[in-house]
Amino acid sequence: MSRDFSIKTMFHTTPCDAFKAFFAALGIEVPTKEWNYRRMQDVIIMDSFFKSLPVDQRQTINAILRDIHRLACPDGMDAINEATEMLHHEPLVLGEIREVNDYARAMMTWVVNVDIFRQALTLLQLKQLSWWRKRRHLPKKTPVFTESVKQNFERELENLFTNRQSRGYVCTIEMLDMGNGMFYFFAHPDDYPTSILRHDESRELMPQILLKTFEVIFAYDSKRGTLEVCGRVSAQIKKQLEEIFIATVFESEACGHEERVYELSVLKNIHFEPYTDREDHVYAEVKAILLRNNSGFQNWFNAGQSNHLYEEIRGSAALRTLLAEAAEIEEAKIRFLFLPKGDRQYTSVTFEIGAPSKNTIRNLPQEFIDIINKHLERWGIEHHAKVMEMHS
Repeated sequence: MSRDFSIKTMFHTTPCDAFKAFFAALGIEVPTKEWNYRRMQDVIIMDSFFKSLPVDQRQTINAILRDIHRLACPDGMDAINEATEMLHHEPLVLGEIREVNDYARAMMTWVVNVDIFRQALTLLQLKQLSWWRKRRHLPKKTPVFTESVKQNFERELENLFTNRQSRGYVCTIEMLDMGNGMFYFFAHPDDYPTSILRHDESRELMPQILLKTFEVIFAYDSKRGTLEVCGRVSAQIKKQLEEIFIATVFESEACGHEERVYELSVLKNIHFEPYTDREDHVYAEVKAILLRNNSGFQNWFNAGQSNHLYEEIRGSAALRTLLAEAAEIEEAKIRFLFLPKGDRQYTSVTFEIGAPSKNTIRNLPQEFIDIINKHLERWGIEHHAKVMEMHS
């Protein structure tokens, strides 16, 4: 099924019984009770019916159907199941829906329980986000999000964005308790005003000023004492956002400043594979490793023409012996390929890391740095040293 949204696509992919329940929930009567198939002529009839509705109804339906389309996928089904459990609701019953697919399940979730539907959208959004900055060594305790704390948090974010970026004059924050020690704080500051042209009922163009919000998400793990901040803002702003979170949510708590250190012993495993997250659209490979033996002698292993260092090591008894007998791996040369994604161009980044803190990454966009650091940590190469500091 197509993952490109259109109204016709929704009429073609969503079972008719589900759509009838959807229109009934909106108080809209469909033009024919005999609409039981998804044949092309039926799709054309329903598309014409949709276009005949008043503008405000079309806009409302369009917005809801876009959200249903987002959830009509395997990850969306997982999000619906997780939201159902979080809200302690019985599993969704599709009733008399004769034909069932992901579109029917997503649509009937909206019809039966809009709270589960909205929660599932939030969970799906969290799963798809990737631009995170992580901080460790926070207090390991359940946050107390009182109205006073909430208002203070909102005012501090308003002050930050107003003073630094001339936006964010109003900010609201909502907290989501996942029930497993994870707490998400969704901040919605006002963005810059945007002027658009839109058609009125008489098909005349008219200007309209929109004041949308943008989103910053704080993910706090109370069991591990970690905070991750996600938002399309600079690294400097993200660091200030961390400080505001600590100062407002925990108040005068002792927290830690982290320093990145590298330990490369994991690269001695001949089966090492630098797996990456699919949603990041990146590819990684180890280009070379610097070995040191017990006598202090150093030797570089470089990937040959195959560009697959560990395949070459696994295929050579001599290389496997040298790697096994090495006292340690002192440095490594790693390459990340950032594939096109949105406005991002194809970019190749090669850098060296070494114990304890060598890192030759320079002058990269913060999003690239965040992705690289995330994977170095996941592979067991990057660790964090704790330096205590006090916030008051």
